[in-house]
Amino acid sequence: YATQADANAATNAIASPTTYSAPIGTTTIWVRDANGTCATVTSFTVTVHANPTPTADNKEVCVGATVDLTGSPMGGSWSGDHVTGSTFDATGVAAGNYTVTYTVTDGFGCVGSATATVTVKACGGPLCTYTQGYYGNTNGNSCDADGNGGDPVTYQDPTSLITAQLLNGGTLTVGISGRSVVMPVPDAAITAARINSVMPGNGTPRELTVAGDVDINTGAFTTAYLNKQGKINNVLLSQTITLGLNMRISSGLPDFALQAGEFATATPDGPCGTKTTKPQCTYSNVDPYGLIGGDTYTYKTITADVITALTNKGYPLTVSGLFMLANDALGNADGIVGTEGGASLSAINAAIDAINTGFDKCRVFVGWNVAHCSLTDPNALTSSGASRSSNTGLASVSQTDKLSISAYPNPFNDVVKFSIQSKVAGNAQLTIYNMLGQKINTIYNGYVPANKNILVEYKAQKTAQQNLIYILTINGEKVTGKVLNINN
Repeated sequence: YATQADANAATNAIASPTTYSAPIGTTTIWVRDANGTCATVTSFTVTVHANPTPTADNKEVCVGATVDLTGSPMGGSWSGDHVTGSTFDATGVAAGNYTVTYTVTDGFGCVGSATATVTVKACGGPLCTYTQGYYGNTNGNSCDADGNGGDPVTYQDPTSLITAQLLNGGTLTVGISGRSVVMPVPDAAITAARINSVMPGNGTPRELTVAGDVDINTGAFTTAYLNKQGKINNVLLSQTITLGLNMRISSGLPDFALQAGEFATATPDGPCGTKTTKPQCTYSNVDPYGLIGGDTYTYKTITADVITALTNKGYPLTVSGLFMLANDALGNADGIVGTEGGASLSAINAAIDAINTGFDKCRVFVGWNVAHCSLTDPNALTSSGASRSSNTGLASVSQTDKLSISAYPNPFNDVVKFSIQSKVAGNAQLTIYNMLGQKINTIYNGYVPANKNILVEYKAQKTAQQNLIYILTINGEKVTGKVLNINN
């Protein structure tokens, strides 16, 4: 060193934080003092490593199943929705595409990542069921998606479908021995016509009242199990008969797995037997904001007490197990009136109805606990701020960061109330539209103070009770939502 000052400058140069951009590889850096006039003080070597460039494999998985994720090189980690470890779990996931990320850190601490797409598919063919209302109709086509040898079969009317299911499956019996209803095969067409004539059923779910096995074609059945209109007077009986027939249409229905929660089914987009389904969420551009949302999925619920009852009885958690539970309930197998296996007859009946209506007209299973569509197109109103809506069953709440409105009750009968809150003061307009996007009325047009609640009430005329779109605007901020009318 020429002087102590030079030595101090060199020390400071090394100690001071310095950013240096170097190419990949090994580079020698020479450090001089601040003036750069003295001889070389010291040198050190910097090695710059390239970040890893991993690859990730795209995957396909059926709704309700899991798939292992793979990437290269090994030893990385996965992240993304529905990812646990290196597994993508499609339980309760709607059909669609999902992005996952594979991240690799090498021995030098360098990080690289790659993305892949997991395609969740509604696998398998549709499951065909029909409602007790259909089985009581005099006409209307029906589909057996897997038919004979896997080829779809179309029936011209309900009686033809019932006849085919009796011939294919033999005598149908519901209830338990000594307290049951028998639907015999020897003349299937006569039995089918009889079933058709007494459907749909209604009345309180209850145990069978006759001690002994009753043929559906006999006078004993007419006396004990029909109302004055000639229809079945016990909805649990009619729904169980319906389920028994439905289990003979689609081979996969008896083994359909049940759990506590809500399942979703999708509408087929094609002829009898098609696996292609319509998209879940649709939004109309009839109105100027494109806000009218539609959800093509059907959602049905199986309650926890029914699953518990199946477990208590030792029955499989499937539709066939549910049919067994229903038969026990009709026959009062446990000897406790009003319940079976710990579940009420009403809960058992509701679960059967969920299956009978959930797959009506050959719908395709999507998954359990699938998210519903938003009432509002998530791509609408982006120029004036995002609109976020949720329907709680009691109130529809829409908000931006500065503006909030709730509508309640939802659904409403003849009166709906809107509660407006704004973080900024300004002139507000609250306008309601019908579902065609046609303006009904501006129900509020005035000043709204900041952080104060404004309550606006709308009363629908009996001749104009309908579902509503509402749009609230303050100082360029805009939110929207939908309220349903209980009469629709």
